[in-house]
Amino acid sequence: MALTVTIGSSGYHTAGDQNRVSGTLAFDSSYASGGEALTAAHFGLQMIDHLDVLPKSGFMFEHNKTSGTLVVSRGGGNYMLNVDTTAATQATTSAVDTKTYSLPAGTLSANGMGVKVRAWGTTAATANAKTIALKFGSSTVLTTGALLANALDWEMEAVVIRTAAATQEAYGRGQFSGAVIQVNESEPNQDLTAAVSIAINVTSATATGGVSVEGFTVEAFDAQGASSGAVPVTAGTNLSALTGVPFHAYGV
Repeated sequence: MALTVTIGSSGYHTAGDQNRVSGTLAFDSSYASGGEALTAAHFGLQMIDHLDVLPKSGFMFEHNKTSGTLVVSRGGGNYMLNVDTTAATQATTSAVDTKTYSLPAGTLSANGMGVKVRAWGTTAATANAKTIALKFGSSTVLTTGALLANALDWEMEAVVIRTAAATQEAYGRGQFSGAVIQVNESEPNQDLTAAVSIAINVTSATATGGVSVEGFTVEAFDAQGASSGAVPVTAGTNLSALTGVPFHAYGV
């Protein structure tokens, strides 16, 4: 597999004595060592004078004209990976993942990097027991336990920090209408070289629709990058979720 270049429907323009080509890039499931091959031929040009690839999802890009490669780095600071504000309820009376996000393999590529997960919603005006859990892979980072939450607002937040490629430190906190119901420390210890599912799992044992998830966000942070600059993406990282990356290529 390789980098996919898509030229826009009106992607070719003349800019002075050069051509400008615009479109989008899509990455594959295994980032190449030293960067993805990207040459003038990909854009229908004989020579590239300058290539602008716009940052997306916390990633930054630099074109090396000498080697004909596009080098990818993850910028320091915080950036949103997922924002979902479509309300959803569980469709069965057994435990079900009502909201999910697949954290791409290699997203947390260095120790100190992590994610902050937030979810919020409401419960139905019923007296039956309801359980809401936040999961990181196969590990439950936080759970409310079975509570008689009758017509209450709720929220959850968890932070998961990489300590090694397959170990993490996690903290979770949740509350119903202002009353703290759970604080939990855990070590999920999921394999970050593979994709990891982040989910809000809901159980309302005697009635469907007992819990509504109104919002679900996943935010990445990069403690190392924030203090020392961009962190290069390592070879083999799965970047297949990185699509629709805008570019403008200038050349002849």
